[in-house]
Amino acid sequence: MFTEMRVISVFAVISSIFFLLGTCVIMQYAIRQPTKWASLPVSGTFAGTIMFIGISMYSFEGQTMILPVENKLETPDDFLNNMGVLPTTMILCTVFMTAIGFYGYTAFGDDIAPAITMNVPRDGLYSTVNVFLMLQSMLGHSIAMYVILDMFFNGFRRKFTVRFPNCPKFIVDKGFRIFWVLITYLMAVSVPHLEIMIPLVGVSSGTLCALVYPPLFEMITFWSDWKVLLSLKKRILKISINIFVMGIGFFAIGAGLYANITAIYQQLYKTV
Repeated sequence: MFTEMRVISVFAVISSIFFLLGTCVIMQYAIRQPTKWASLPVSGTFAGTIMFIGISMYSFEGQTMILPVENKLETPDDFLNNMGVLPTTMILCTVFMTAIGFYGYTAFGDDIAPAITMNVPRDGLYSTVNVFLMLQSMLGHSIAMYVILDMFFNGFRRKFTVRFPNCPKFIVDKGFRIFWVLITYLMAVSVPHLEIMIPLVGVSSGTLCALVYPPLFEMITFWSDWKVLLSLKKRILKISINIFVMGIGFFAIGAGLYANITAIYQQLYKTV
């Protein structure tokens, strides 16, 4: 219901606090468990590695939804510089989530659940974990949806008011936002086996956004400038690097789709 960035940022900070509380409880429980180094494999399978890449892409592609928030900062230059908002938060999140994954896997091994919260007891202090993470998801959802709603709302409002001119602006605004929030929660509840669907989304759209679109758009945008400013060798080098990165992206997409579709088939076959 709140649309001002100053208000949403407060909710985002509070959600981060709940996230830290929940993950700290999980971390200390995982660290106190006996390690299972002896039973852990030396290396994973090719399909598992590809699915891990898909999950990583899914995790990091969320930053593309936050980039437009740069214009809302009091000092936008502090967003992307070396020690700016985005690099600092991404590094901290990467280290923190890697630690949770590492200690969780060494503590539970192959018995680790799709969500590590399912490996934690549900009594005493540990019963608060799901509450903390539920509050984090609820309060942090506004910042995740802010850019998307801001991009699409103006076009929707113009078309909607032409067809329904007597509808109050308040109803149009809040109804649009409530509708899409409910859609996201409905998808989260109704889609089975999210642990398989998340890598599928990451390895397709995430890889496109990370490895295919950037070099492609760079060549399209700067092609004329390269002809004027760069020598033939430098131009060929830039084009070769971009094509190489795109080739890696297409390979990751193909391998990821194969691995994830195979995993989905096996999971559905197992349930049948």
